[in-house]
Amino acid sequence: MKRVITGICISGLWLLLLFTSPFPIFWLTITLVAAVALAEYFTIALPKQDKHYRLLLILLGLLPLIGAYPGHNLLMLCGLTIALLALLIFSISRYSALAQPFEFISRAGFGFFYISLCIAHLILLMDLLQGRFLLLLLTAITAGSDTAAYYSGRLFGKHKLSPAISPGKTIEGFIGGVVGSVMAAMVVKYFFLPDFSYLWVGLTAVALSCLGVVGDLSESVIKRTFAVKDSGSILPGHGGVLDRIDSLLLTAPALYYIVIFYIILN
Repeated sequence: MKRVITGICISGLWLLLLFTSPFPIFWLTITLVAAVALAEYFTIALPKQDKHYRLLLILLGLLPLIGAYPGHNLLMLCGLTIALLALLIFSISRYSALAQPFEFISRAGFGFFYISLCIAHLILLMDLLQGRFLLLLLTAITAGSDTAAYYSGRLFGKHKLSPAISPGKTIEGFIGGVVGSVMAAMVVKYFFLPDFSYLWVGLTAVALSCLGVVGDLSESVIKRTFAVKDSGSILPGHGGVLDRIDSLLLTAPALYYIVIFYIILN
């Protein structure tokens, strides 16, 4: 019950943010979410590092989101580049104080790519002409996939999808999730995105549903590597912020570039 209530609250706040907030408030909210997700990740991946080091990494990790504010992907990449250069300079300057410098660099750098760069694409999506509706499409695909995968897996699940990483996921659940994502996407397309073809929306839903599973399994790999059950405890019944956005970390960039290429080709 706690999980359901939290899920409803998150969904309501997300929709409220999506359709009522001005762009600066949306950007600030996504940046704060990214900061919490980075804090959770660095706590997991670099548990023995000084807290001041982790705070510095969080601040560096926010640079791609700051760069994404004007809605330009080049500035986002500029922010990522600065973050990586600063990480290298810091690691070299503190070389003797770091137990394993390369491990520190690789784990921190991965966090910049995996969380900072990927989540910054939510900001880029919002800045597009129909950004709010595209984000609604992304939300519908994710929610439709997760819900359908859960129930189809419970009813029909027999064959494990990836037992070594996530024993609860089944092939039947995966197929049900893809079907659910397409159905949810078609509803959003009909009401809010008439300029996009049904074929494009359907294929996009299939691609993003598959990537969402990859994102979920990717976070599971991280948690299994460091022997933690959840990324945090900030969301009752759901774990941490990173546990809730793991699918979006891959689907948001994918949708952004799919839309960009669709616009170019049409």
